[in-house]
Amino acid sequence: MMRSVLLIAAVALAACPALAEDRWEIHVNSNNVTSLWVEAALVYWGSTAGAVAMDPATGQDAKILKSAGGLRTNSVTAVAVDDEGNLWIGTSGEGVSVHGPDGTWDRHSTTTLRLLSDDVNDIATYGSLTVVATTGGISLFADGEFWTFYDGTDWANSGCSNALSVALNEAEVLVGANCGVFSFDIELRQWREVLSGRGARSMDYDQVSRFWIVAEESIYTYDGSDLEVISKTFIKPDELYAIGALDTTVWVATSNGPSRYDFAAEAWRRNTEGLPTQLRDASSIFVAADDKTWIGTEDGSAQLRDGEWILFRSDGPAGNYVEDIEVDSGGTVWCATGTRWSGVPDANLGLLTFDGFEWDRVMSPTINTNNTFALDNNPVDGSLWVGFWGGGLMSLDVAAGEWASHADVLDSPVISAVHIQPDGTIFLGEYLEGVGVLCPDGTDIHYKFDEVPACVETQCPTAIGAAPEGVMIAVYPAADTEYTCLSIVIQLDVGSQCADKEDDACRSWGEQGGWVQGFGYAVTTDVYGVGWLGTSGGLSSYDGRWHSVNRKMGSVWDIEVDSYGSKWVAADLGIFVLKGYGTEWDHFEDDITLLDSSNSPLDGSPVKALAFDSNGVLWIGTAGGGIYKFSTPRERPKKQWVDVFPNPYYAWEDSEGKGIRFTGFLPGKKVRIYTVAGDLVAEISPDEPWPATNSSGRDVVPGVYIYHAYAHDGSEFIGRLTVVR
Repeated sequence: MMRSVLLIAAVALAACPALAEDRWEIHVNSNNVTSLWVEAALVYWGSTAGAVAMDPATGQDAKILKSAGGLRTNSVTAVAVDDEGNLWIGTSGEGVSVHGPDGTWDRHSTTTLRLLSDDVNDIATYGSLTVVATTGGISLFADGEFWTFYDGTDWANSGCSNALSVALNEAEVLVGANCGVFSFDIELRQWREVLSGRGARSMDYDQVSRFWIVAEESIYTYDGSDLEVISKTFIKPDELYAIGALDTTVWVATSNGPSRYDFAAEAWRRNTEGLPTQLRDASSIFVAADDKTWIGTEDGSAQLRDGEWILFRSDGPAGNYVEDIEVDSGGTVWCATGTRWSGVPDANLGLLTFDGFEWDRVMSPTINTNNTFALDNNPVDGSLWVGFWGGGLMSLDVAAGEWASHADVLDSPVISAVHIQPDGTIFLGEYLEGVGVLCPDGTDIHYKFDEVPACVETQCPTAIGAAPEGVMIAVYPAADTEYTCLSIVIQLDVGSQCADKEDDACRSWGEQGGWVQGFGYAVTTDVYGVGWLGTSGGLSSYDGRWHSVNRKMGSVWDIEVDSYGSKWVAADLGIFVLKGYGTEWDHFEDDITLLDSSNSPLDGSPVKALAFDSNGVLWIGTAGGGIYKFSTPRERPKKQWVDVFPNPYYAWEDSEGKGIRFTGFLPGKKVRIYTVAGDLVAEISPDEPWPATNSSGRDVVPGVYIYHAYAHDGSEFIGRLTVVR
């Protein structure tokens, strides 16, 4: 009978049905507008998180973020539409992607030898002509092919190949470079200098007779032969950003709001009615037909309608940079946006939340910083704990919406890590001061350099996570010699009395410990009791000894374990999915899958944070590329992925009688062990080791045995083990 059961189970495992496709959902802040183009009934804008096409009549938009062969990055620097309806999208670092009216994509880059640089600054179209300005020069698309212009021209020989802006008509291309303005005769393929020594950041053609140019802090017109300076009356103190022109309608975007040129008075008239003060600092401007003018701001796009500015925004979170991410018991997603380093776009915005319907921004009412850095949920009461980089520690009663400050129990306002154990014990990385612990009874305790236990030899913990006993702590070794920031990994058990160090246990591994060296970013322990460590050098694991798992991931920022035992690793190169038990090192590389920009909507930004919700859906936070939601169908494992160790079992090496250990199985279920002939040998609890004996306590003969149990996900599982004597 048992032979039939084993055969049926084996066939069921081998004959898995076809799986549904993975599902992605993208949440990005696409309201930081970098460029504008209006065509027919749609306004297109490029942003730091993709390209957006919006219908102003309805306010509805469709983000163009990813497509097979399309955009390779969300960092869009220029958009333009040609007379055939093709949307040209210039990017930072990935060239130009062209989205056709039929939905197809084409891509141009230095790889295709059509661009002189993959960093695109501007794009302009006129009829069937398109010109692309890059940091290496320009490319002109005409008669169905690209022409690149760099060597042998007066412009290139001037040594200023960084083309900042372009405009064109049927006869010539005008190029604003970092050292002047140059004209290119399309028919003769000849260059000449129009303006020398002045960087031209913006220009436009009025579709009639004149080019309009912003060169440093001056405004010019150019009719193909003569260059004329335009008065800056009314906008003289302002900084000039961009210019747009159509027929006799000309606007400039300035640091104090948009201004229109009055041809009769030869002066500029500022118009900011209905435009919030924080949106007057527009970076781009476009003059459309019917005297419709648009500006691009850091918080959406605005249209001048009946003398007033109307703001249009795309749905999405406030920012694209996430340092940590958590999902609370009610299903709300919490994203921390802080960072150690300044100057990171869309960072230090506080907490971003998503309740399943819309994004919101939550800021602490008492802490004067938005630099949220570390998050964790307390499984005891459901509260959310927030560590600030330089702002201390707060907790939020999610149900009541009430904040509480815990500054009085801290030795450092710089909280680099927050980890909460199942019993509610809270471990804190108190950067430059050591490790803090908030006990469930309300008491607190701190571990510092040269105190008991002695192995906590650091003041700079940056990653704390669960260990088989207690917690594991990794360190970001600071360069400042004033502090003791050793390159070290620590396992700390606070003992039975949380606030009493007498029964604490601790061990540490230094630079020779066998783990991949680097700054410590992530620590966790999987369902098999294997510890995992992410550093700036890669990924390591610990199952009694350290294993250098992978040094090719780049920095590893976060590690999450799903209910199937798979490890999801957030790294510079994307998300690595590790299936299988960690000590199957001979075949370990075969069980790694990478999700990156080649097979997913991820845009190539480092993946910083991961969190699973109650439905097993993965939330992903990136370093500038936005926030993603990912779900994938599950299949039964095709090979052993549970912890049966050691396997094979060498009986003569087991002098301590530890036997074969079974973990990762469904609690309460028995593990049955059979011979290959189907005879029952033993029935044990997975919590107990099997000393390779039968039900009578006698040693089994050497050979292959079959074990039968239920895995963590509840599925029936059958595998093999070998006993060697």
